[in-house]
Amino acid sequence: MENNRHILSPPPDVVSSSSAPPHLAHPPSPPGPAAEFLIVGLFALRLARRLIESLDYYSERNADVVWLTNFLAPFDQAYALAKISGPQRDDYVATYQNIIRRMKRQPKYPVRFMQMNPDSSMQQARRGSEAGEARVLTDRK
Repeated sequence: MENNRHILSPPPDVVSSSSAPPHLAHPPSPPGPAAEFLIVGLFALRLARRLIESLDYYSERNADVVWLTNFLAPFDQAYALAKISGPQRDDYVATYQNIIRRMKRQPKYPVRFMQMNPDSSMQQARRGSEAGEARVLTDRK
């Protein structure tokens, strides 16, 4: 009976006293090659341009709007997505995230973003708060 208990119990954790890093069963794989193309949301780019245009002036604002306008120029308004590759892909990867970072740092960004929110329930809530109605959060909500 005593022998069966040892068989059923899990082996104890073994702690190495060495300060060497643990050995991995599989070495990490090297990063794969960069994708040859990207699929980008043109709707998001158009929305970012509209949002930036609605913000107060900041030093890179005009350059950001020009870049977005030039990037969007070859694509028909009806398209929501685009497949980009080559220099256009490289330009997008190098530039777009910086534009978004700058946009988000602007003081009025959160307000403008919420004003552009298409969710009608959020618009109704905003109108209610603008009218001076105090809303109390309860456990039900």
